Amino acid sequence: MENSAGLRHAPKGPAPVVQVKEDVSFVPQPSTQITPVKNIIFKLVNKSRGDVYLPLYAQNVKNPKTGQLDTIRVLKGVYTIWESEQKDLKYDAKQLAKSRRSVKFEFGSKDNIALVKADDLAVEAMRILPMNVEVEGANKGSRFAFYEIDTERQAKIDSEKRARRREAVRLAEGQTFDKLKKHATYLRIRVLDEYGYPKIERALRNEYEDYAELDPEKFIASCGSKEVEVAFLINKAISDAKIDTSTHKGSAYWSTGGFICRIPSTEKAYDYLVEFAMNTLNEDSKTFRQQLENIGT
Repeated sequence: MENSAGLRHAPKGPAPVVQVKEDVSFVPQPSTQITPVKNIIFKLVNKSRGDVYLPLYAQNVKNPKTGQLDTIRVLKGVYTIWESEQKDLKYDAKQLAKSRRSVKFEFGSKDNIALVKADDLAVEAMRILPMNVEVEGANKGSRFAFYEIDTERQAKIDSEKRARRREAVRLAEGQTFDKLKKHATYLRIRVLDEYGYPKIERALRNEYEDYAELDPEKFIASCGSKEVEVAFLINKAISDAKIDTSTHKGSAYWSTGGFICRIPSTEKAYDYLVEFAMNTLNEDSKTFRQQLENIGT
């Protein structure tokens, strides 16, 4: 009976279609997040005992747009730093004084640093103000002297320095011991130990590679150069008493009596003899270098 009753009350025909209204109350919106403006960092050259306010003003500055001398004058609400482009301003002296801008270098925890928004006109002005020590002719002794700390540029410079250090160390590691000794002598690395004996190869290599890492530019520039070979021959000739720089003050002679050259009183004998031997325009220098090579063979 329950089954027949259930069928009797069941709806006739297909099941009704139920329509669901789409909820349009939430519509995704594009992101409105604002990327913060980067700060440019400037720092005073000479530390101050208090805050320093740098006036954004300077006369007789070359305007890169015109190539003519102009005046930098950064004013509140004015969107050019050049006085020549501010001709339509009808400011009197009092209005100008109130409108002129300055940048604060904070004393204390910030260590005389000024943070300026990258999109601020002050940045354009500060990069060409004569108080910026990177500008030609800047007065580095001024209390207003400053420089820009460019973290991206500094990171690139540091990366290049690291690459040069690695290059120098690789070059040092590839040197034969004979070449290493000559180059080490040129670089003023002591090849004798504290007891006067020649350093063992590993000890000298350690110092040689350390030097390459500490001063890669000088190391790379001199490694394998003709000057290194000449300097080694001169050092050896002096050590073996084949060159005499003490008997005749201010002069260098071969121990056999032949005159080499005069040595200025302001110069050290070894340094000057290397310089003299490397002079390719002087016939006496060429003769001296040939004599060195002859005794070195």
